[in-house]
Amino acid sequence: MSAARSAVRRSAVLLALVLTLSGLSGLGPVAPASAAVPADGATFKAPDGRWYRMAGRAPILIVSWGNVGMTAAPTNPAEPPTATEWNVLKTRKPVNNTVVYTQIGSGARAYYRIIGGAAVRSTDTSGGVRVDPTTISRAGGAVPYANLAKYVPNNTYFKVGAQTYRVVESGRHYAYSGTPSGTFTGVSTAALTTCSGLQCEPWGVFESITGGEQQVRVTGWAMDSGTTEPVSIGYTIDGGAAGSVDRAATRPHAAAAKRYPGSRPQGFDLTIPVPAGAVPRTICLFAQNAGDTAGRQQPLSCKSATVTAPAQATTAAPGKVGKVKAKPKRGKAVLKWKAPSTGGPVDYYQVKASNGARVKTKGPVTKVVFKKRLRPGQRVSFRVCGYNSVGGLGECSRKSKKVRIR
Repeated sequence: MSAARSAVRRSAVLLALVLTLSGLSGLGPVAPASAAVPADGATFKAPDGRWYRMAGRAPILIVSWGNVGMTAAPTNPAEPPTATEWNVLKTRKPVNNTVVYTQIGSGARAYYRIIGGAAVRSTDTSGGVRVDPTTISRAGGAVPYANLAKYVPNNTYFKVGAQTYRVVESGRHYAYSGTPSGTFTGVSTAALTTCSGLQCEPWGVFESITGGEQQVRVTGWAMDSGTTEPVSIGYTIDGGAAGSVDRAATRPHAAAAKRYPGSRPQGFDLTIPVPAGAVPRTICLFAQNAGDTAGRQQPLSCKSATVTAPAQATTAAPGKVGKVKAKPKRGKAVLKWKAPSTGGPVDYYQVKASNGARVKTKGPVTKVVFKKRLRPGQRVSFRVCGYNSVGGLGECSRKSKKVRIR
């Protein structure tokens, strides 16, 4: 730092101290001197002992001299900021639309524009400040990587070609129908493929799960950043067996579309085969990147449901009918009995009277009014047998007590 500049700063500090101590309040509060900002492209050694290069009025860390086209530290670096000035600069982010680029050796340059503090691949082909690619890859960390944001801020709009995108959920983005005021331009398709300053993984919500016979039904929605293509849904069962349903999202999802205006989230309603178990089965869902041949998946969430075994077909006749109770009425008897607790299902019952008369019930009811061939004064008992079409007539009940018909 030059002796003249140091003297000026010391004088400013002393003047502020004198004014404060002398009580010259009529002059108003003395504002601290603003941080001196080295020019863009300037390389300097900061008070923290690290080297930085200015871009968009913010310092960008140099991790390796080779990464910025140099073999060693410069012999005539820019004048560094003071410790006080550095406290302001060390977390400052470059201004919007600052152009920077990286270059490995003699390879092609990769250009970026700063949007909301994040470096996003751009269509620029010249100009800009050369920065260290390691710093871009580690953006969003603590000092000394705090000068670049990891992701473009939420509710930012940018344009790639004729398509506008909206950023939501920490760098996730979707194709937006419209071009709001303030939309950033100059973003290249490489931003969508390399995910610079953006998250390219799909996202969504696993909304519900319903268990059934050797299967579960799952519903929700998913959306893939940068595309309107349906998203394939992968799953695991209890953390083990895995599978996927290709291009499963096939219907619009109104609630998600309302949450993300201008988007086209795809709902899913899937049936997944799952072996039955004694405890609830846990199903975890994943959304897969559209067109991702590597099969990378983004977890949605996990939910549990009870899965039952299928009902077993029976070949058995109904079991023994329980106790029959008969209550005499005028010219008839009202009969009630207990259904079988064993055997196959009952299609209908056959009721036999001791006078030889028989009737069939309409379905598996356990009550009937018996009138057939009954006359006043007659004493009669009854037996009941279950019947089904698979096993035929089952074991009949014991005879009821005899009753006298009125």
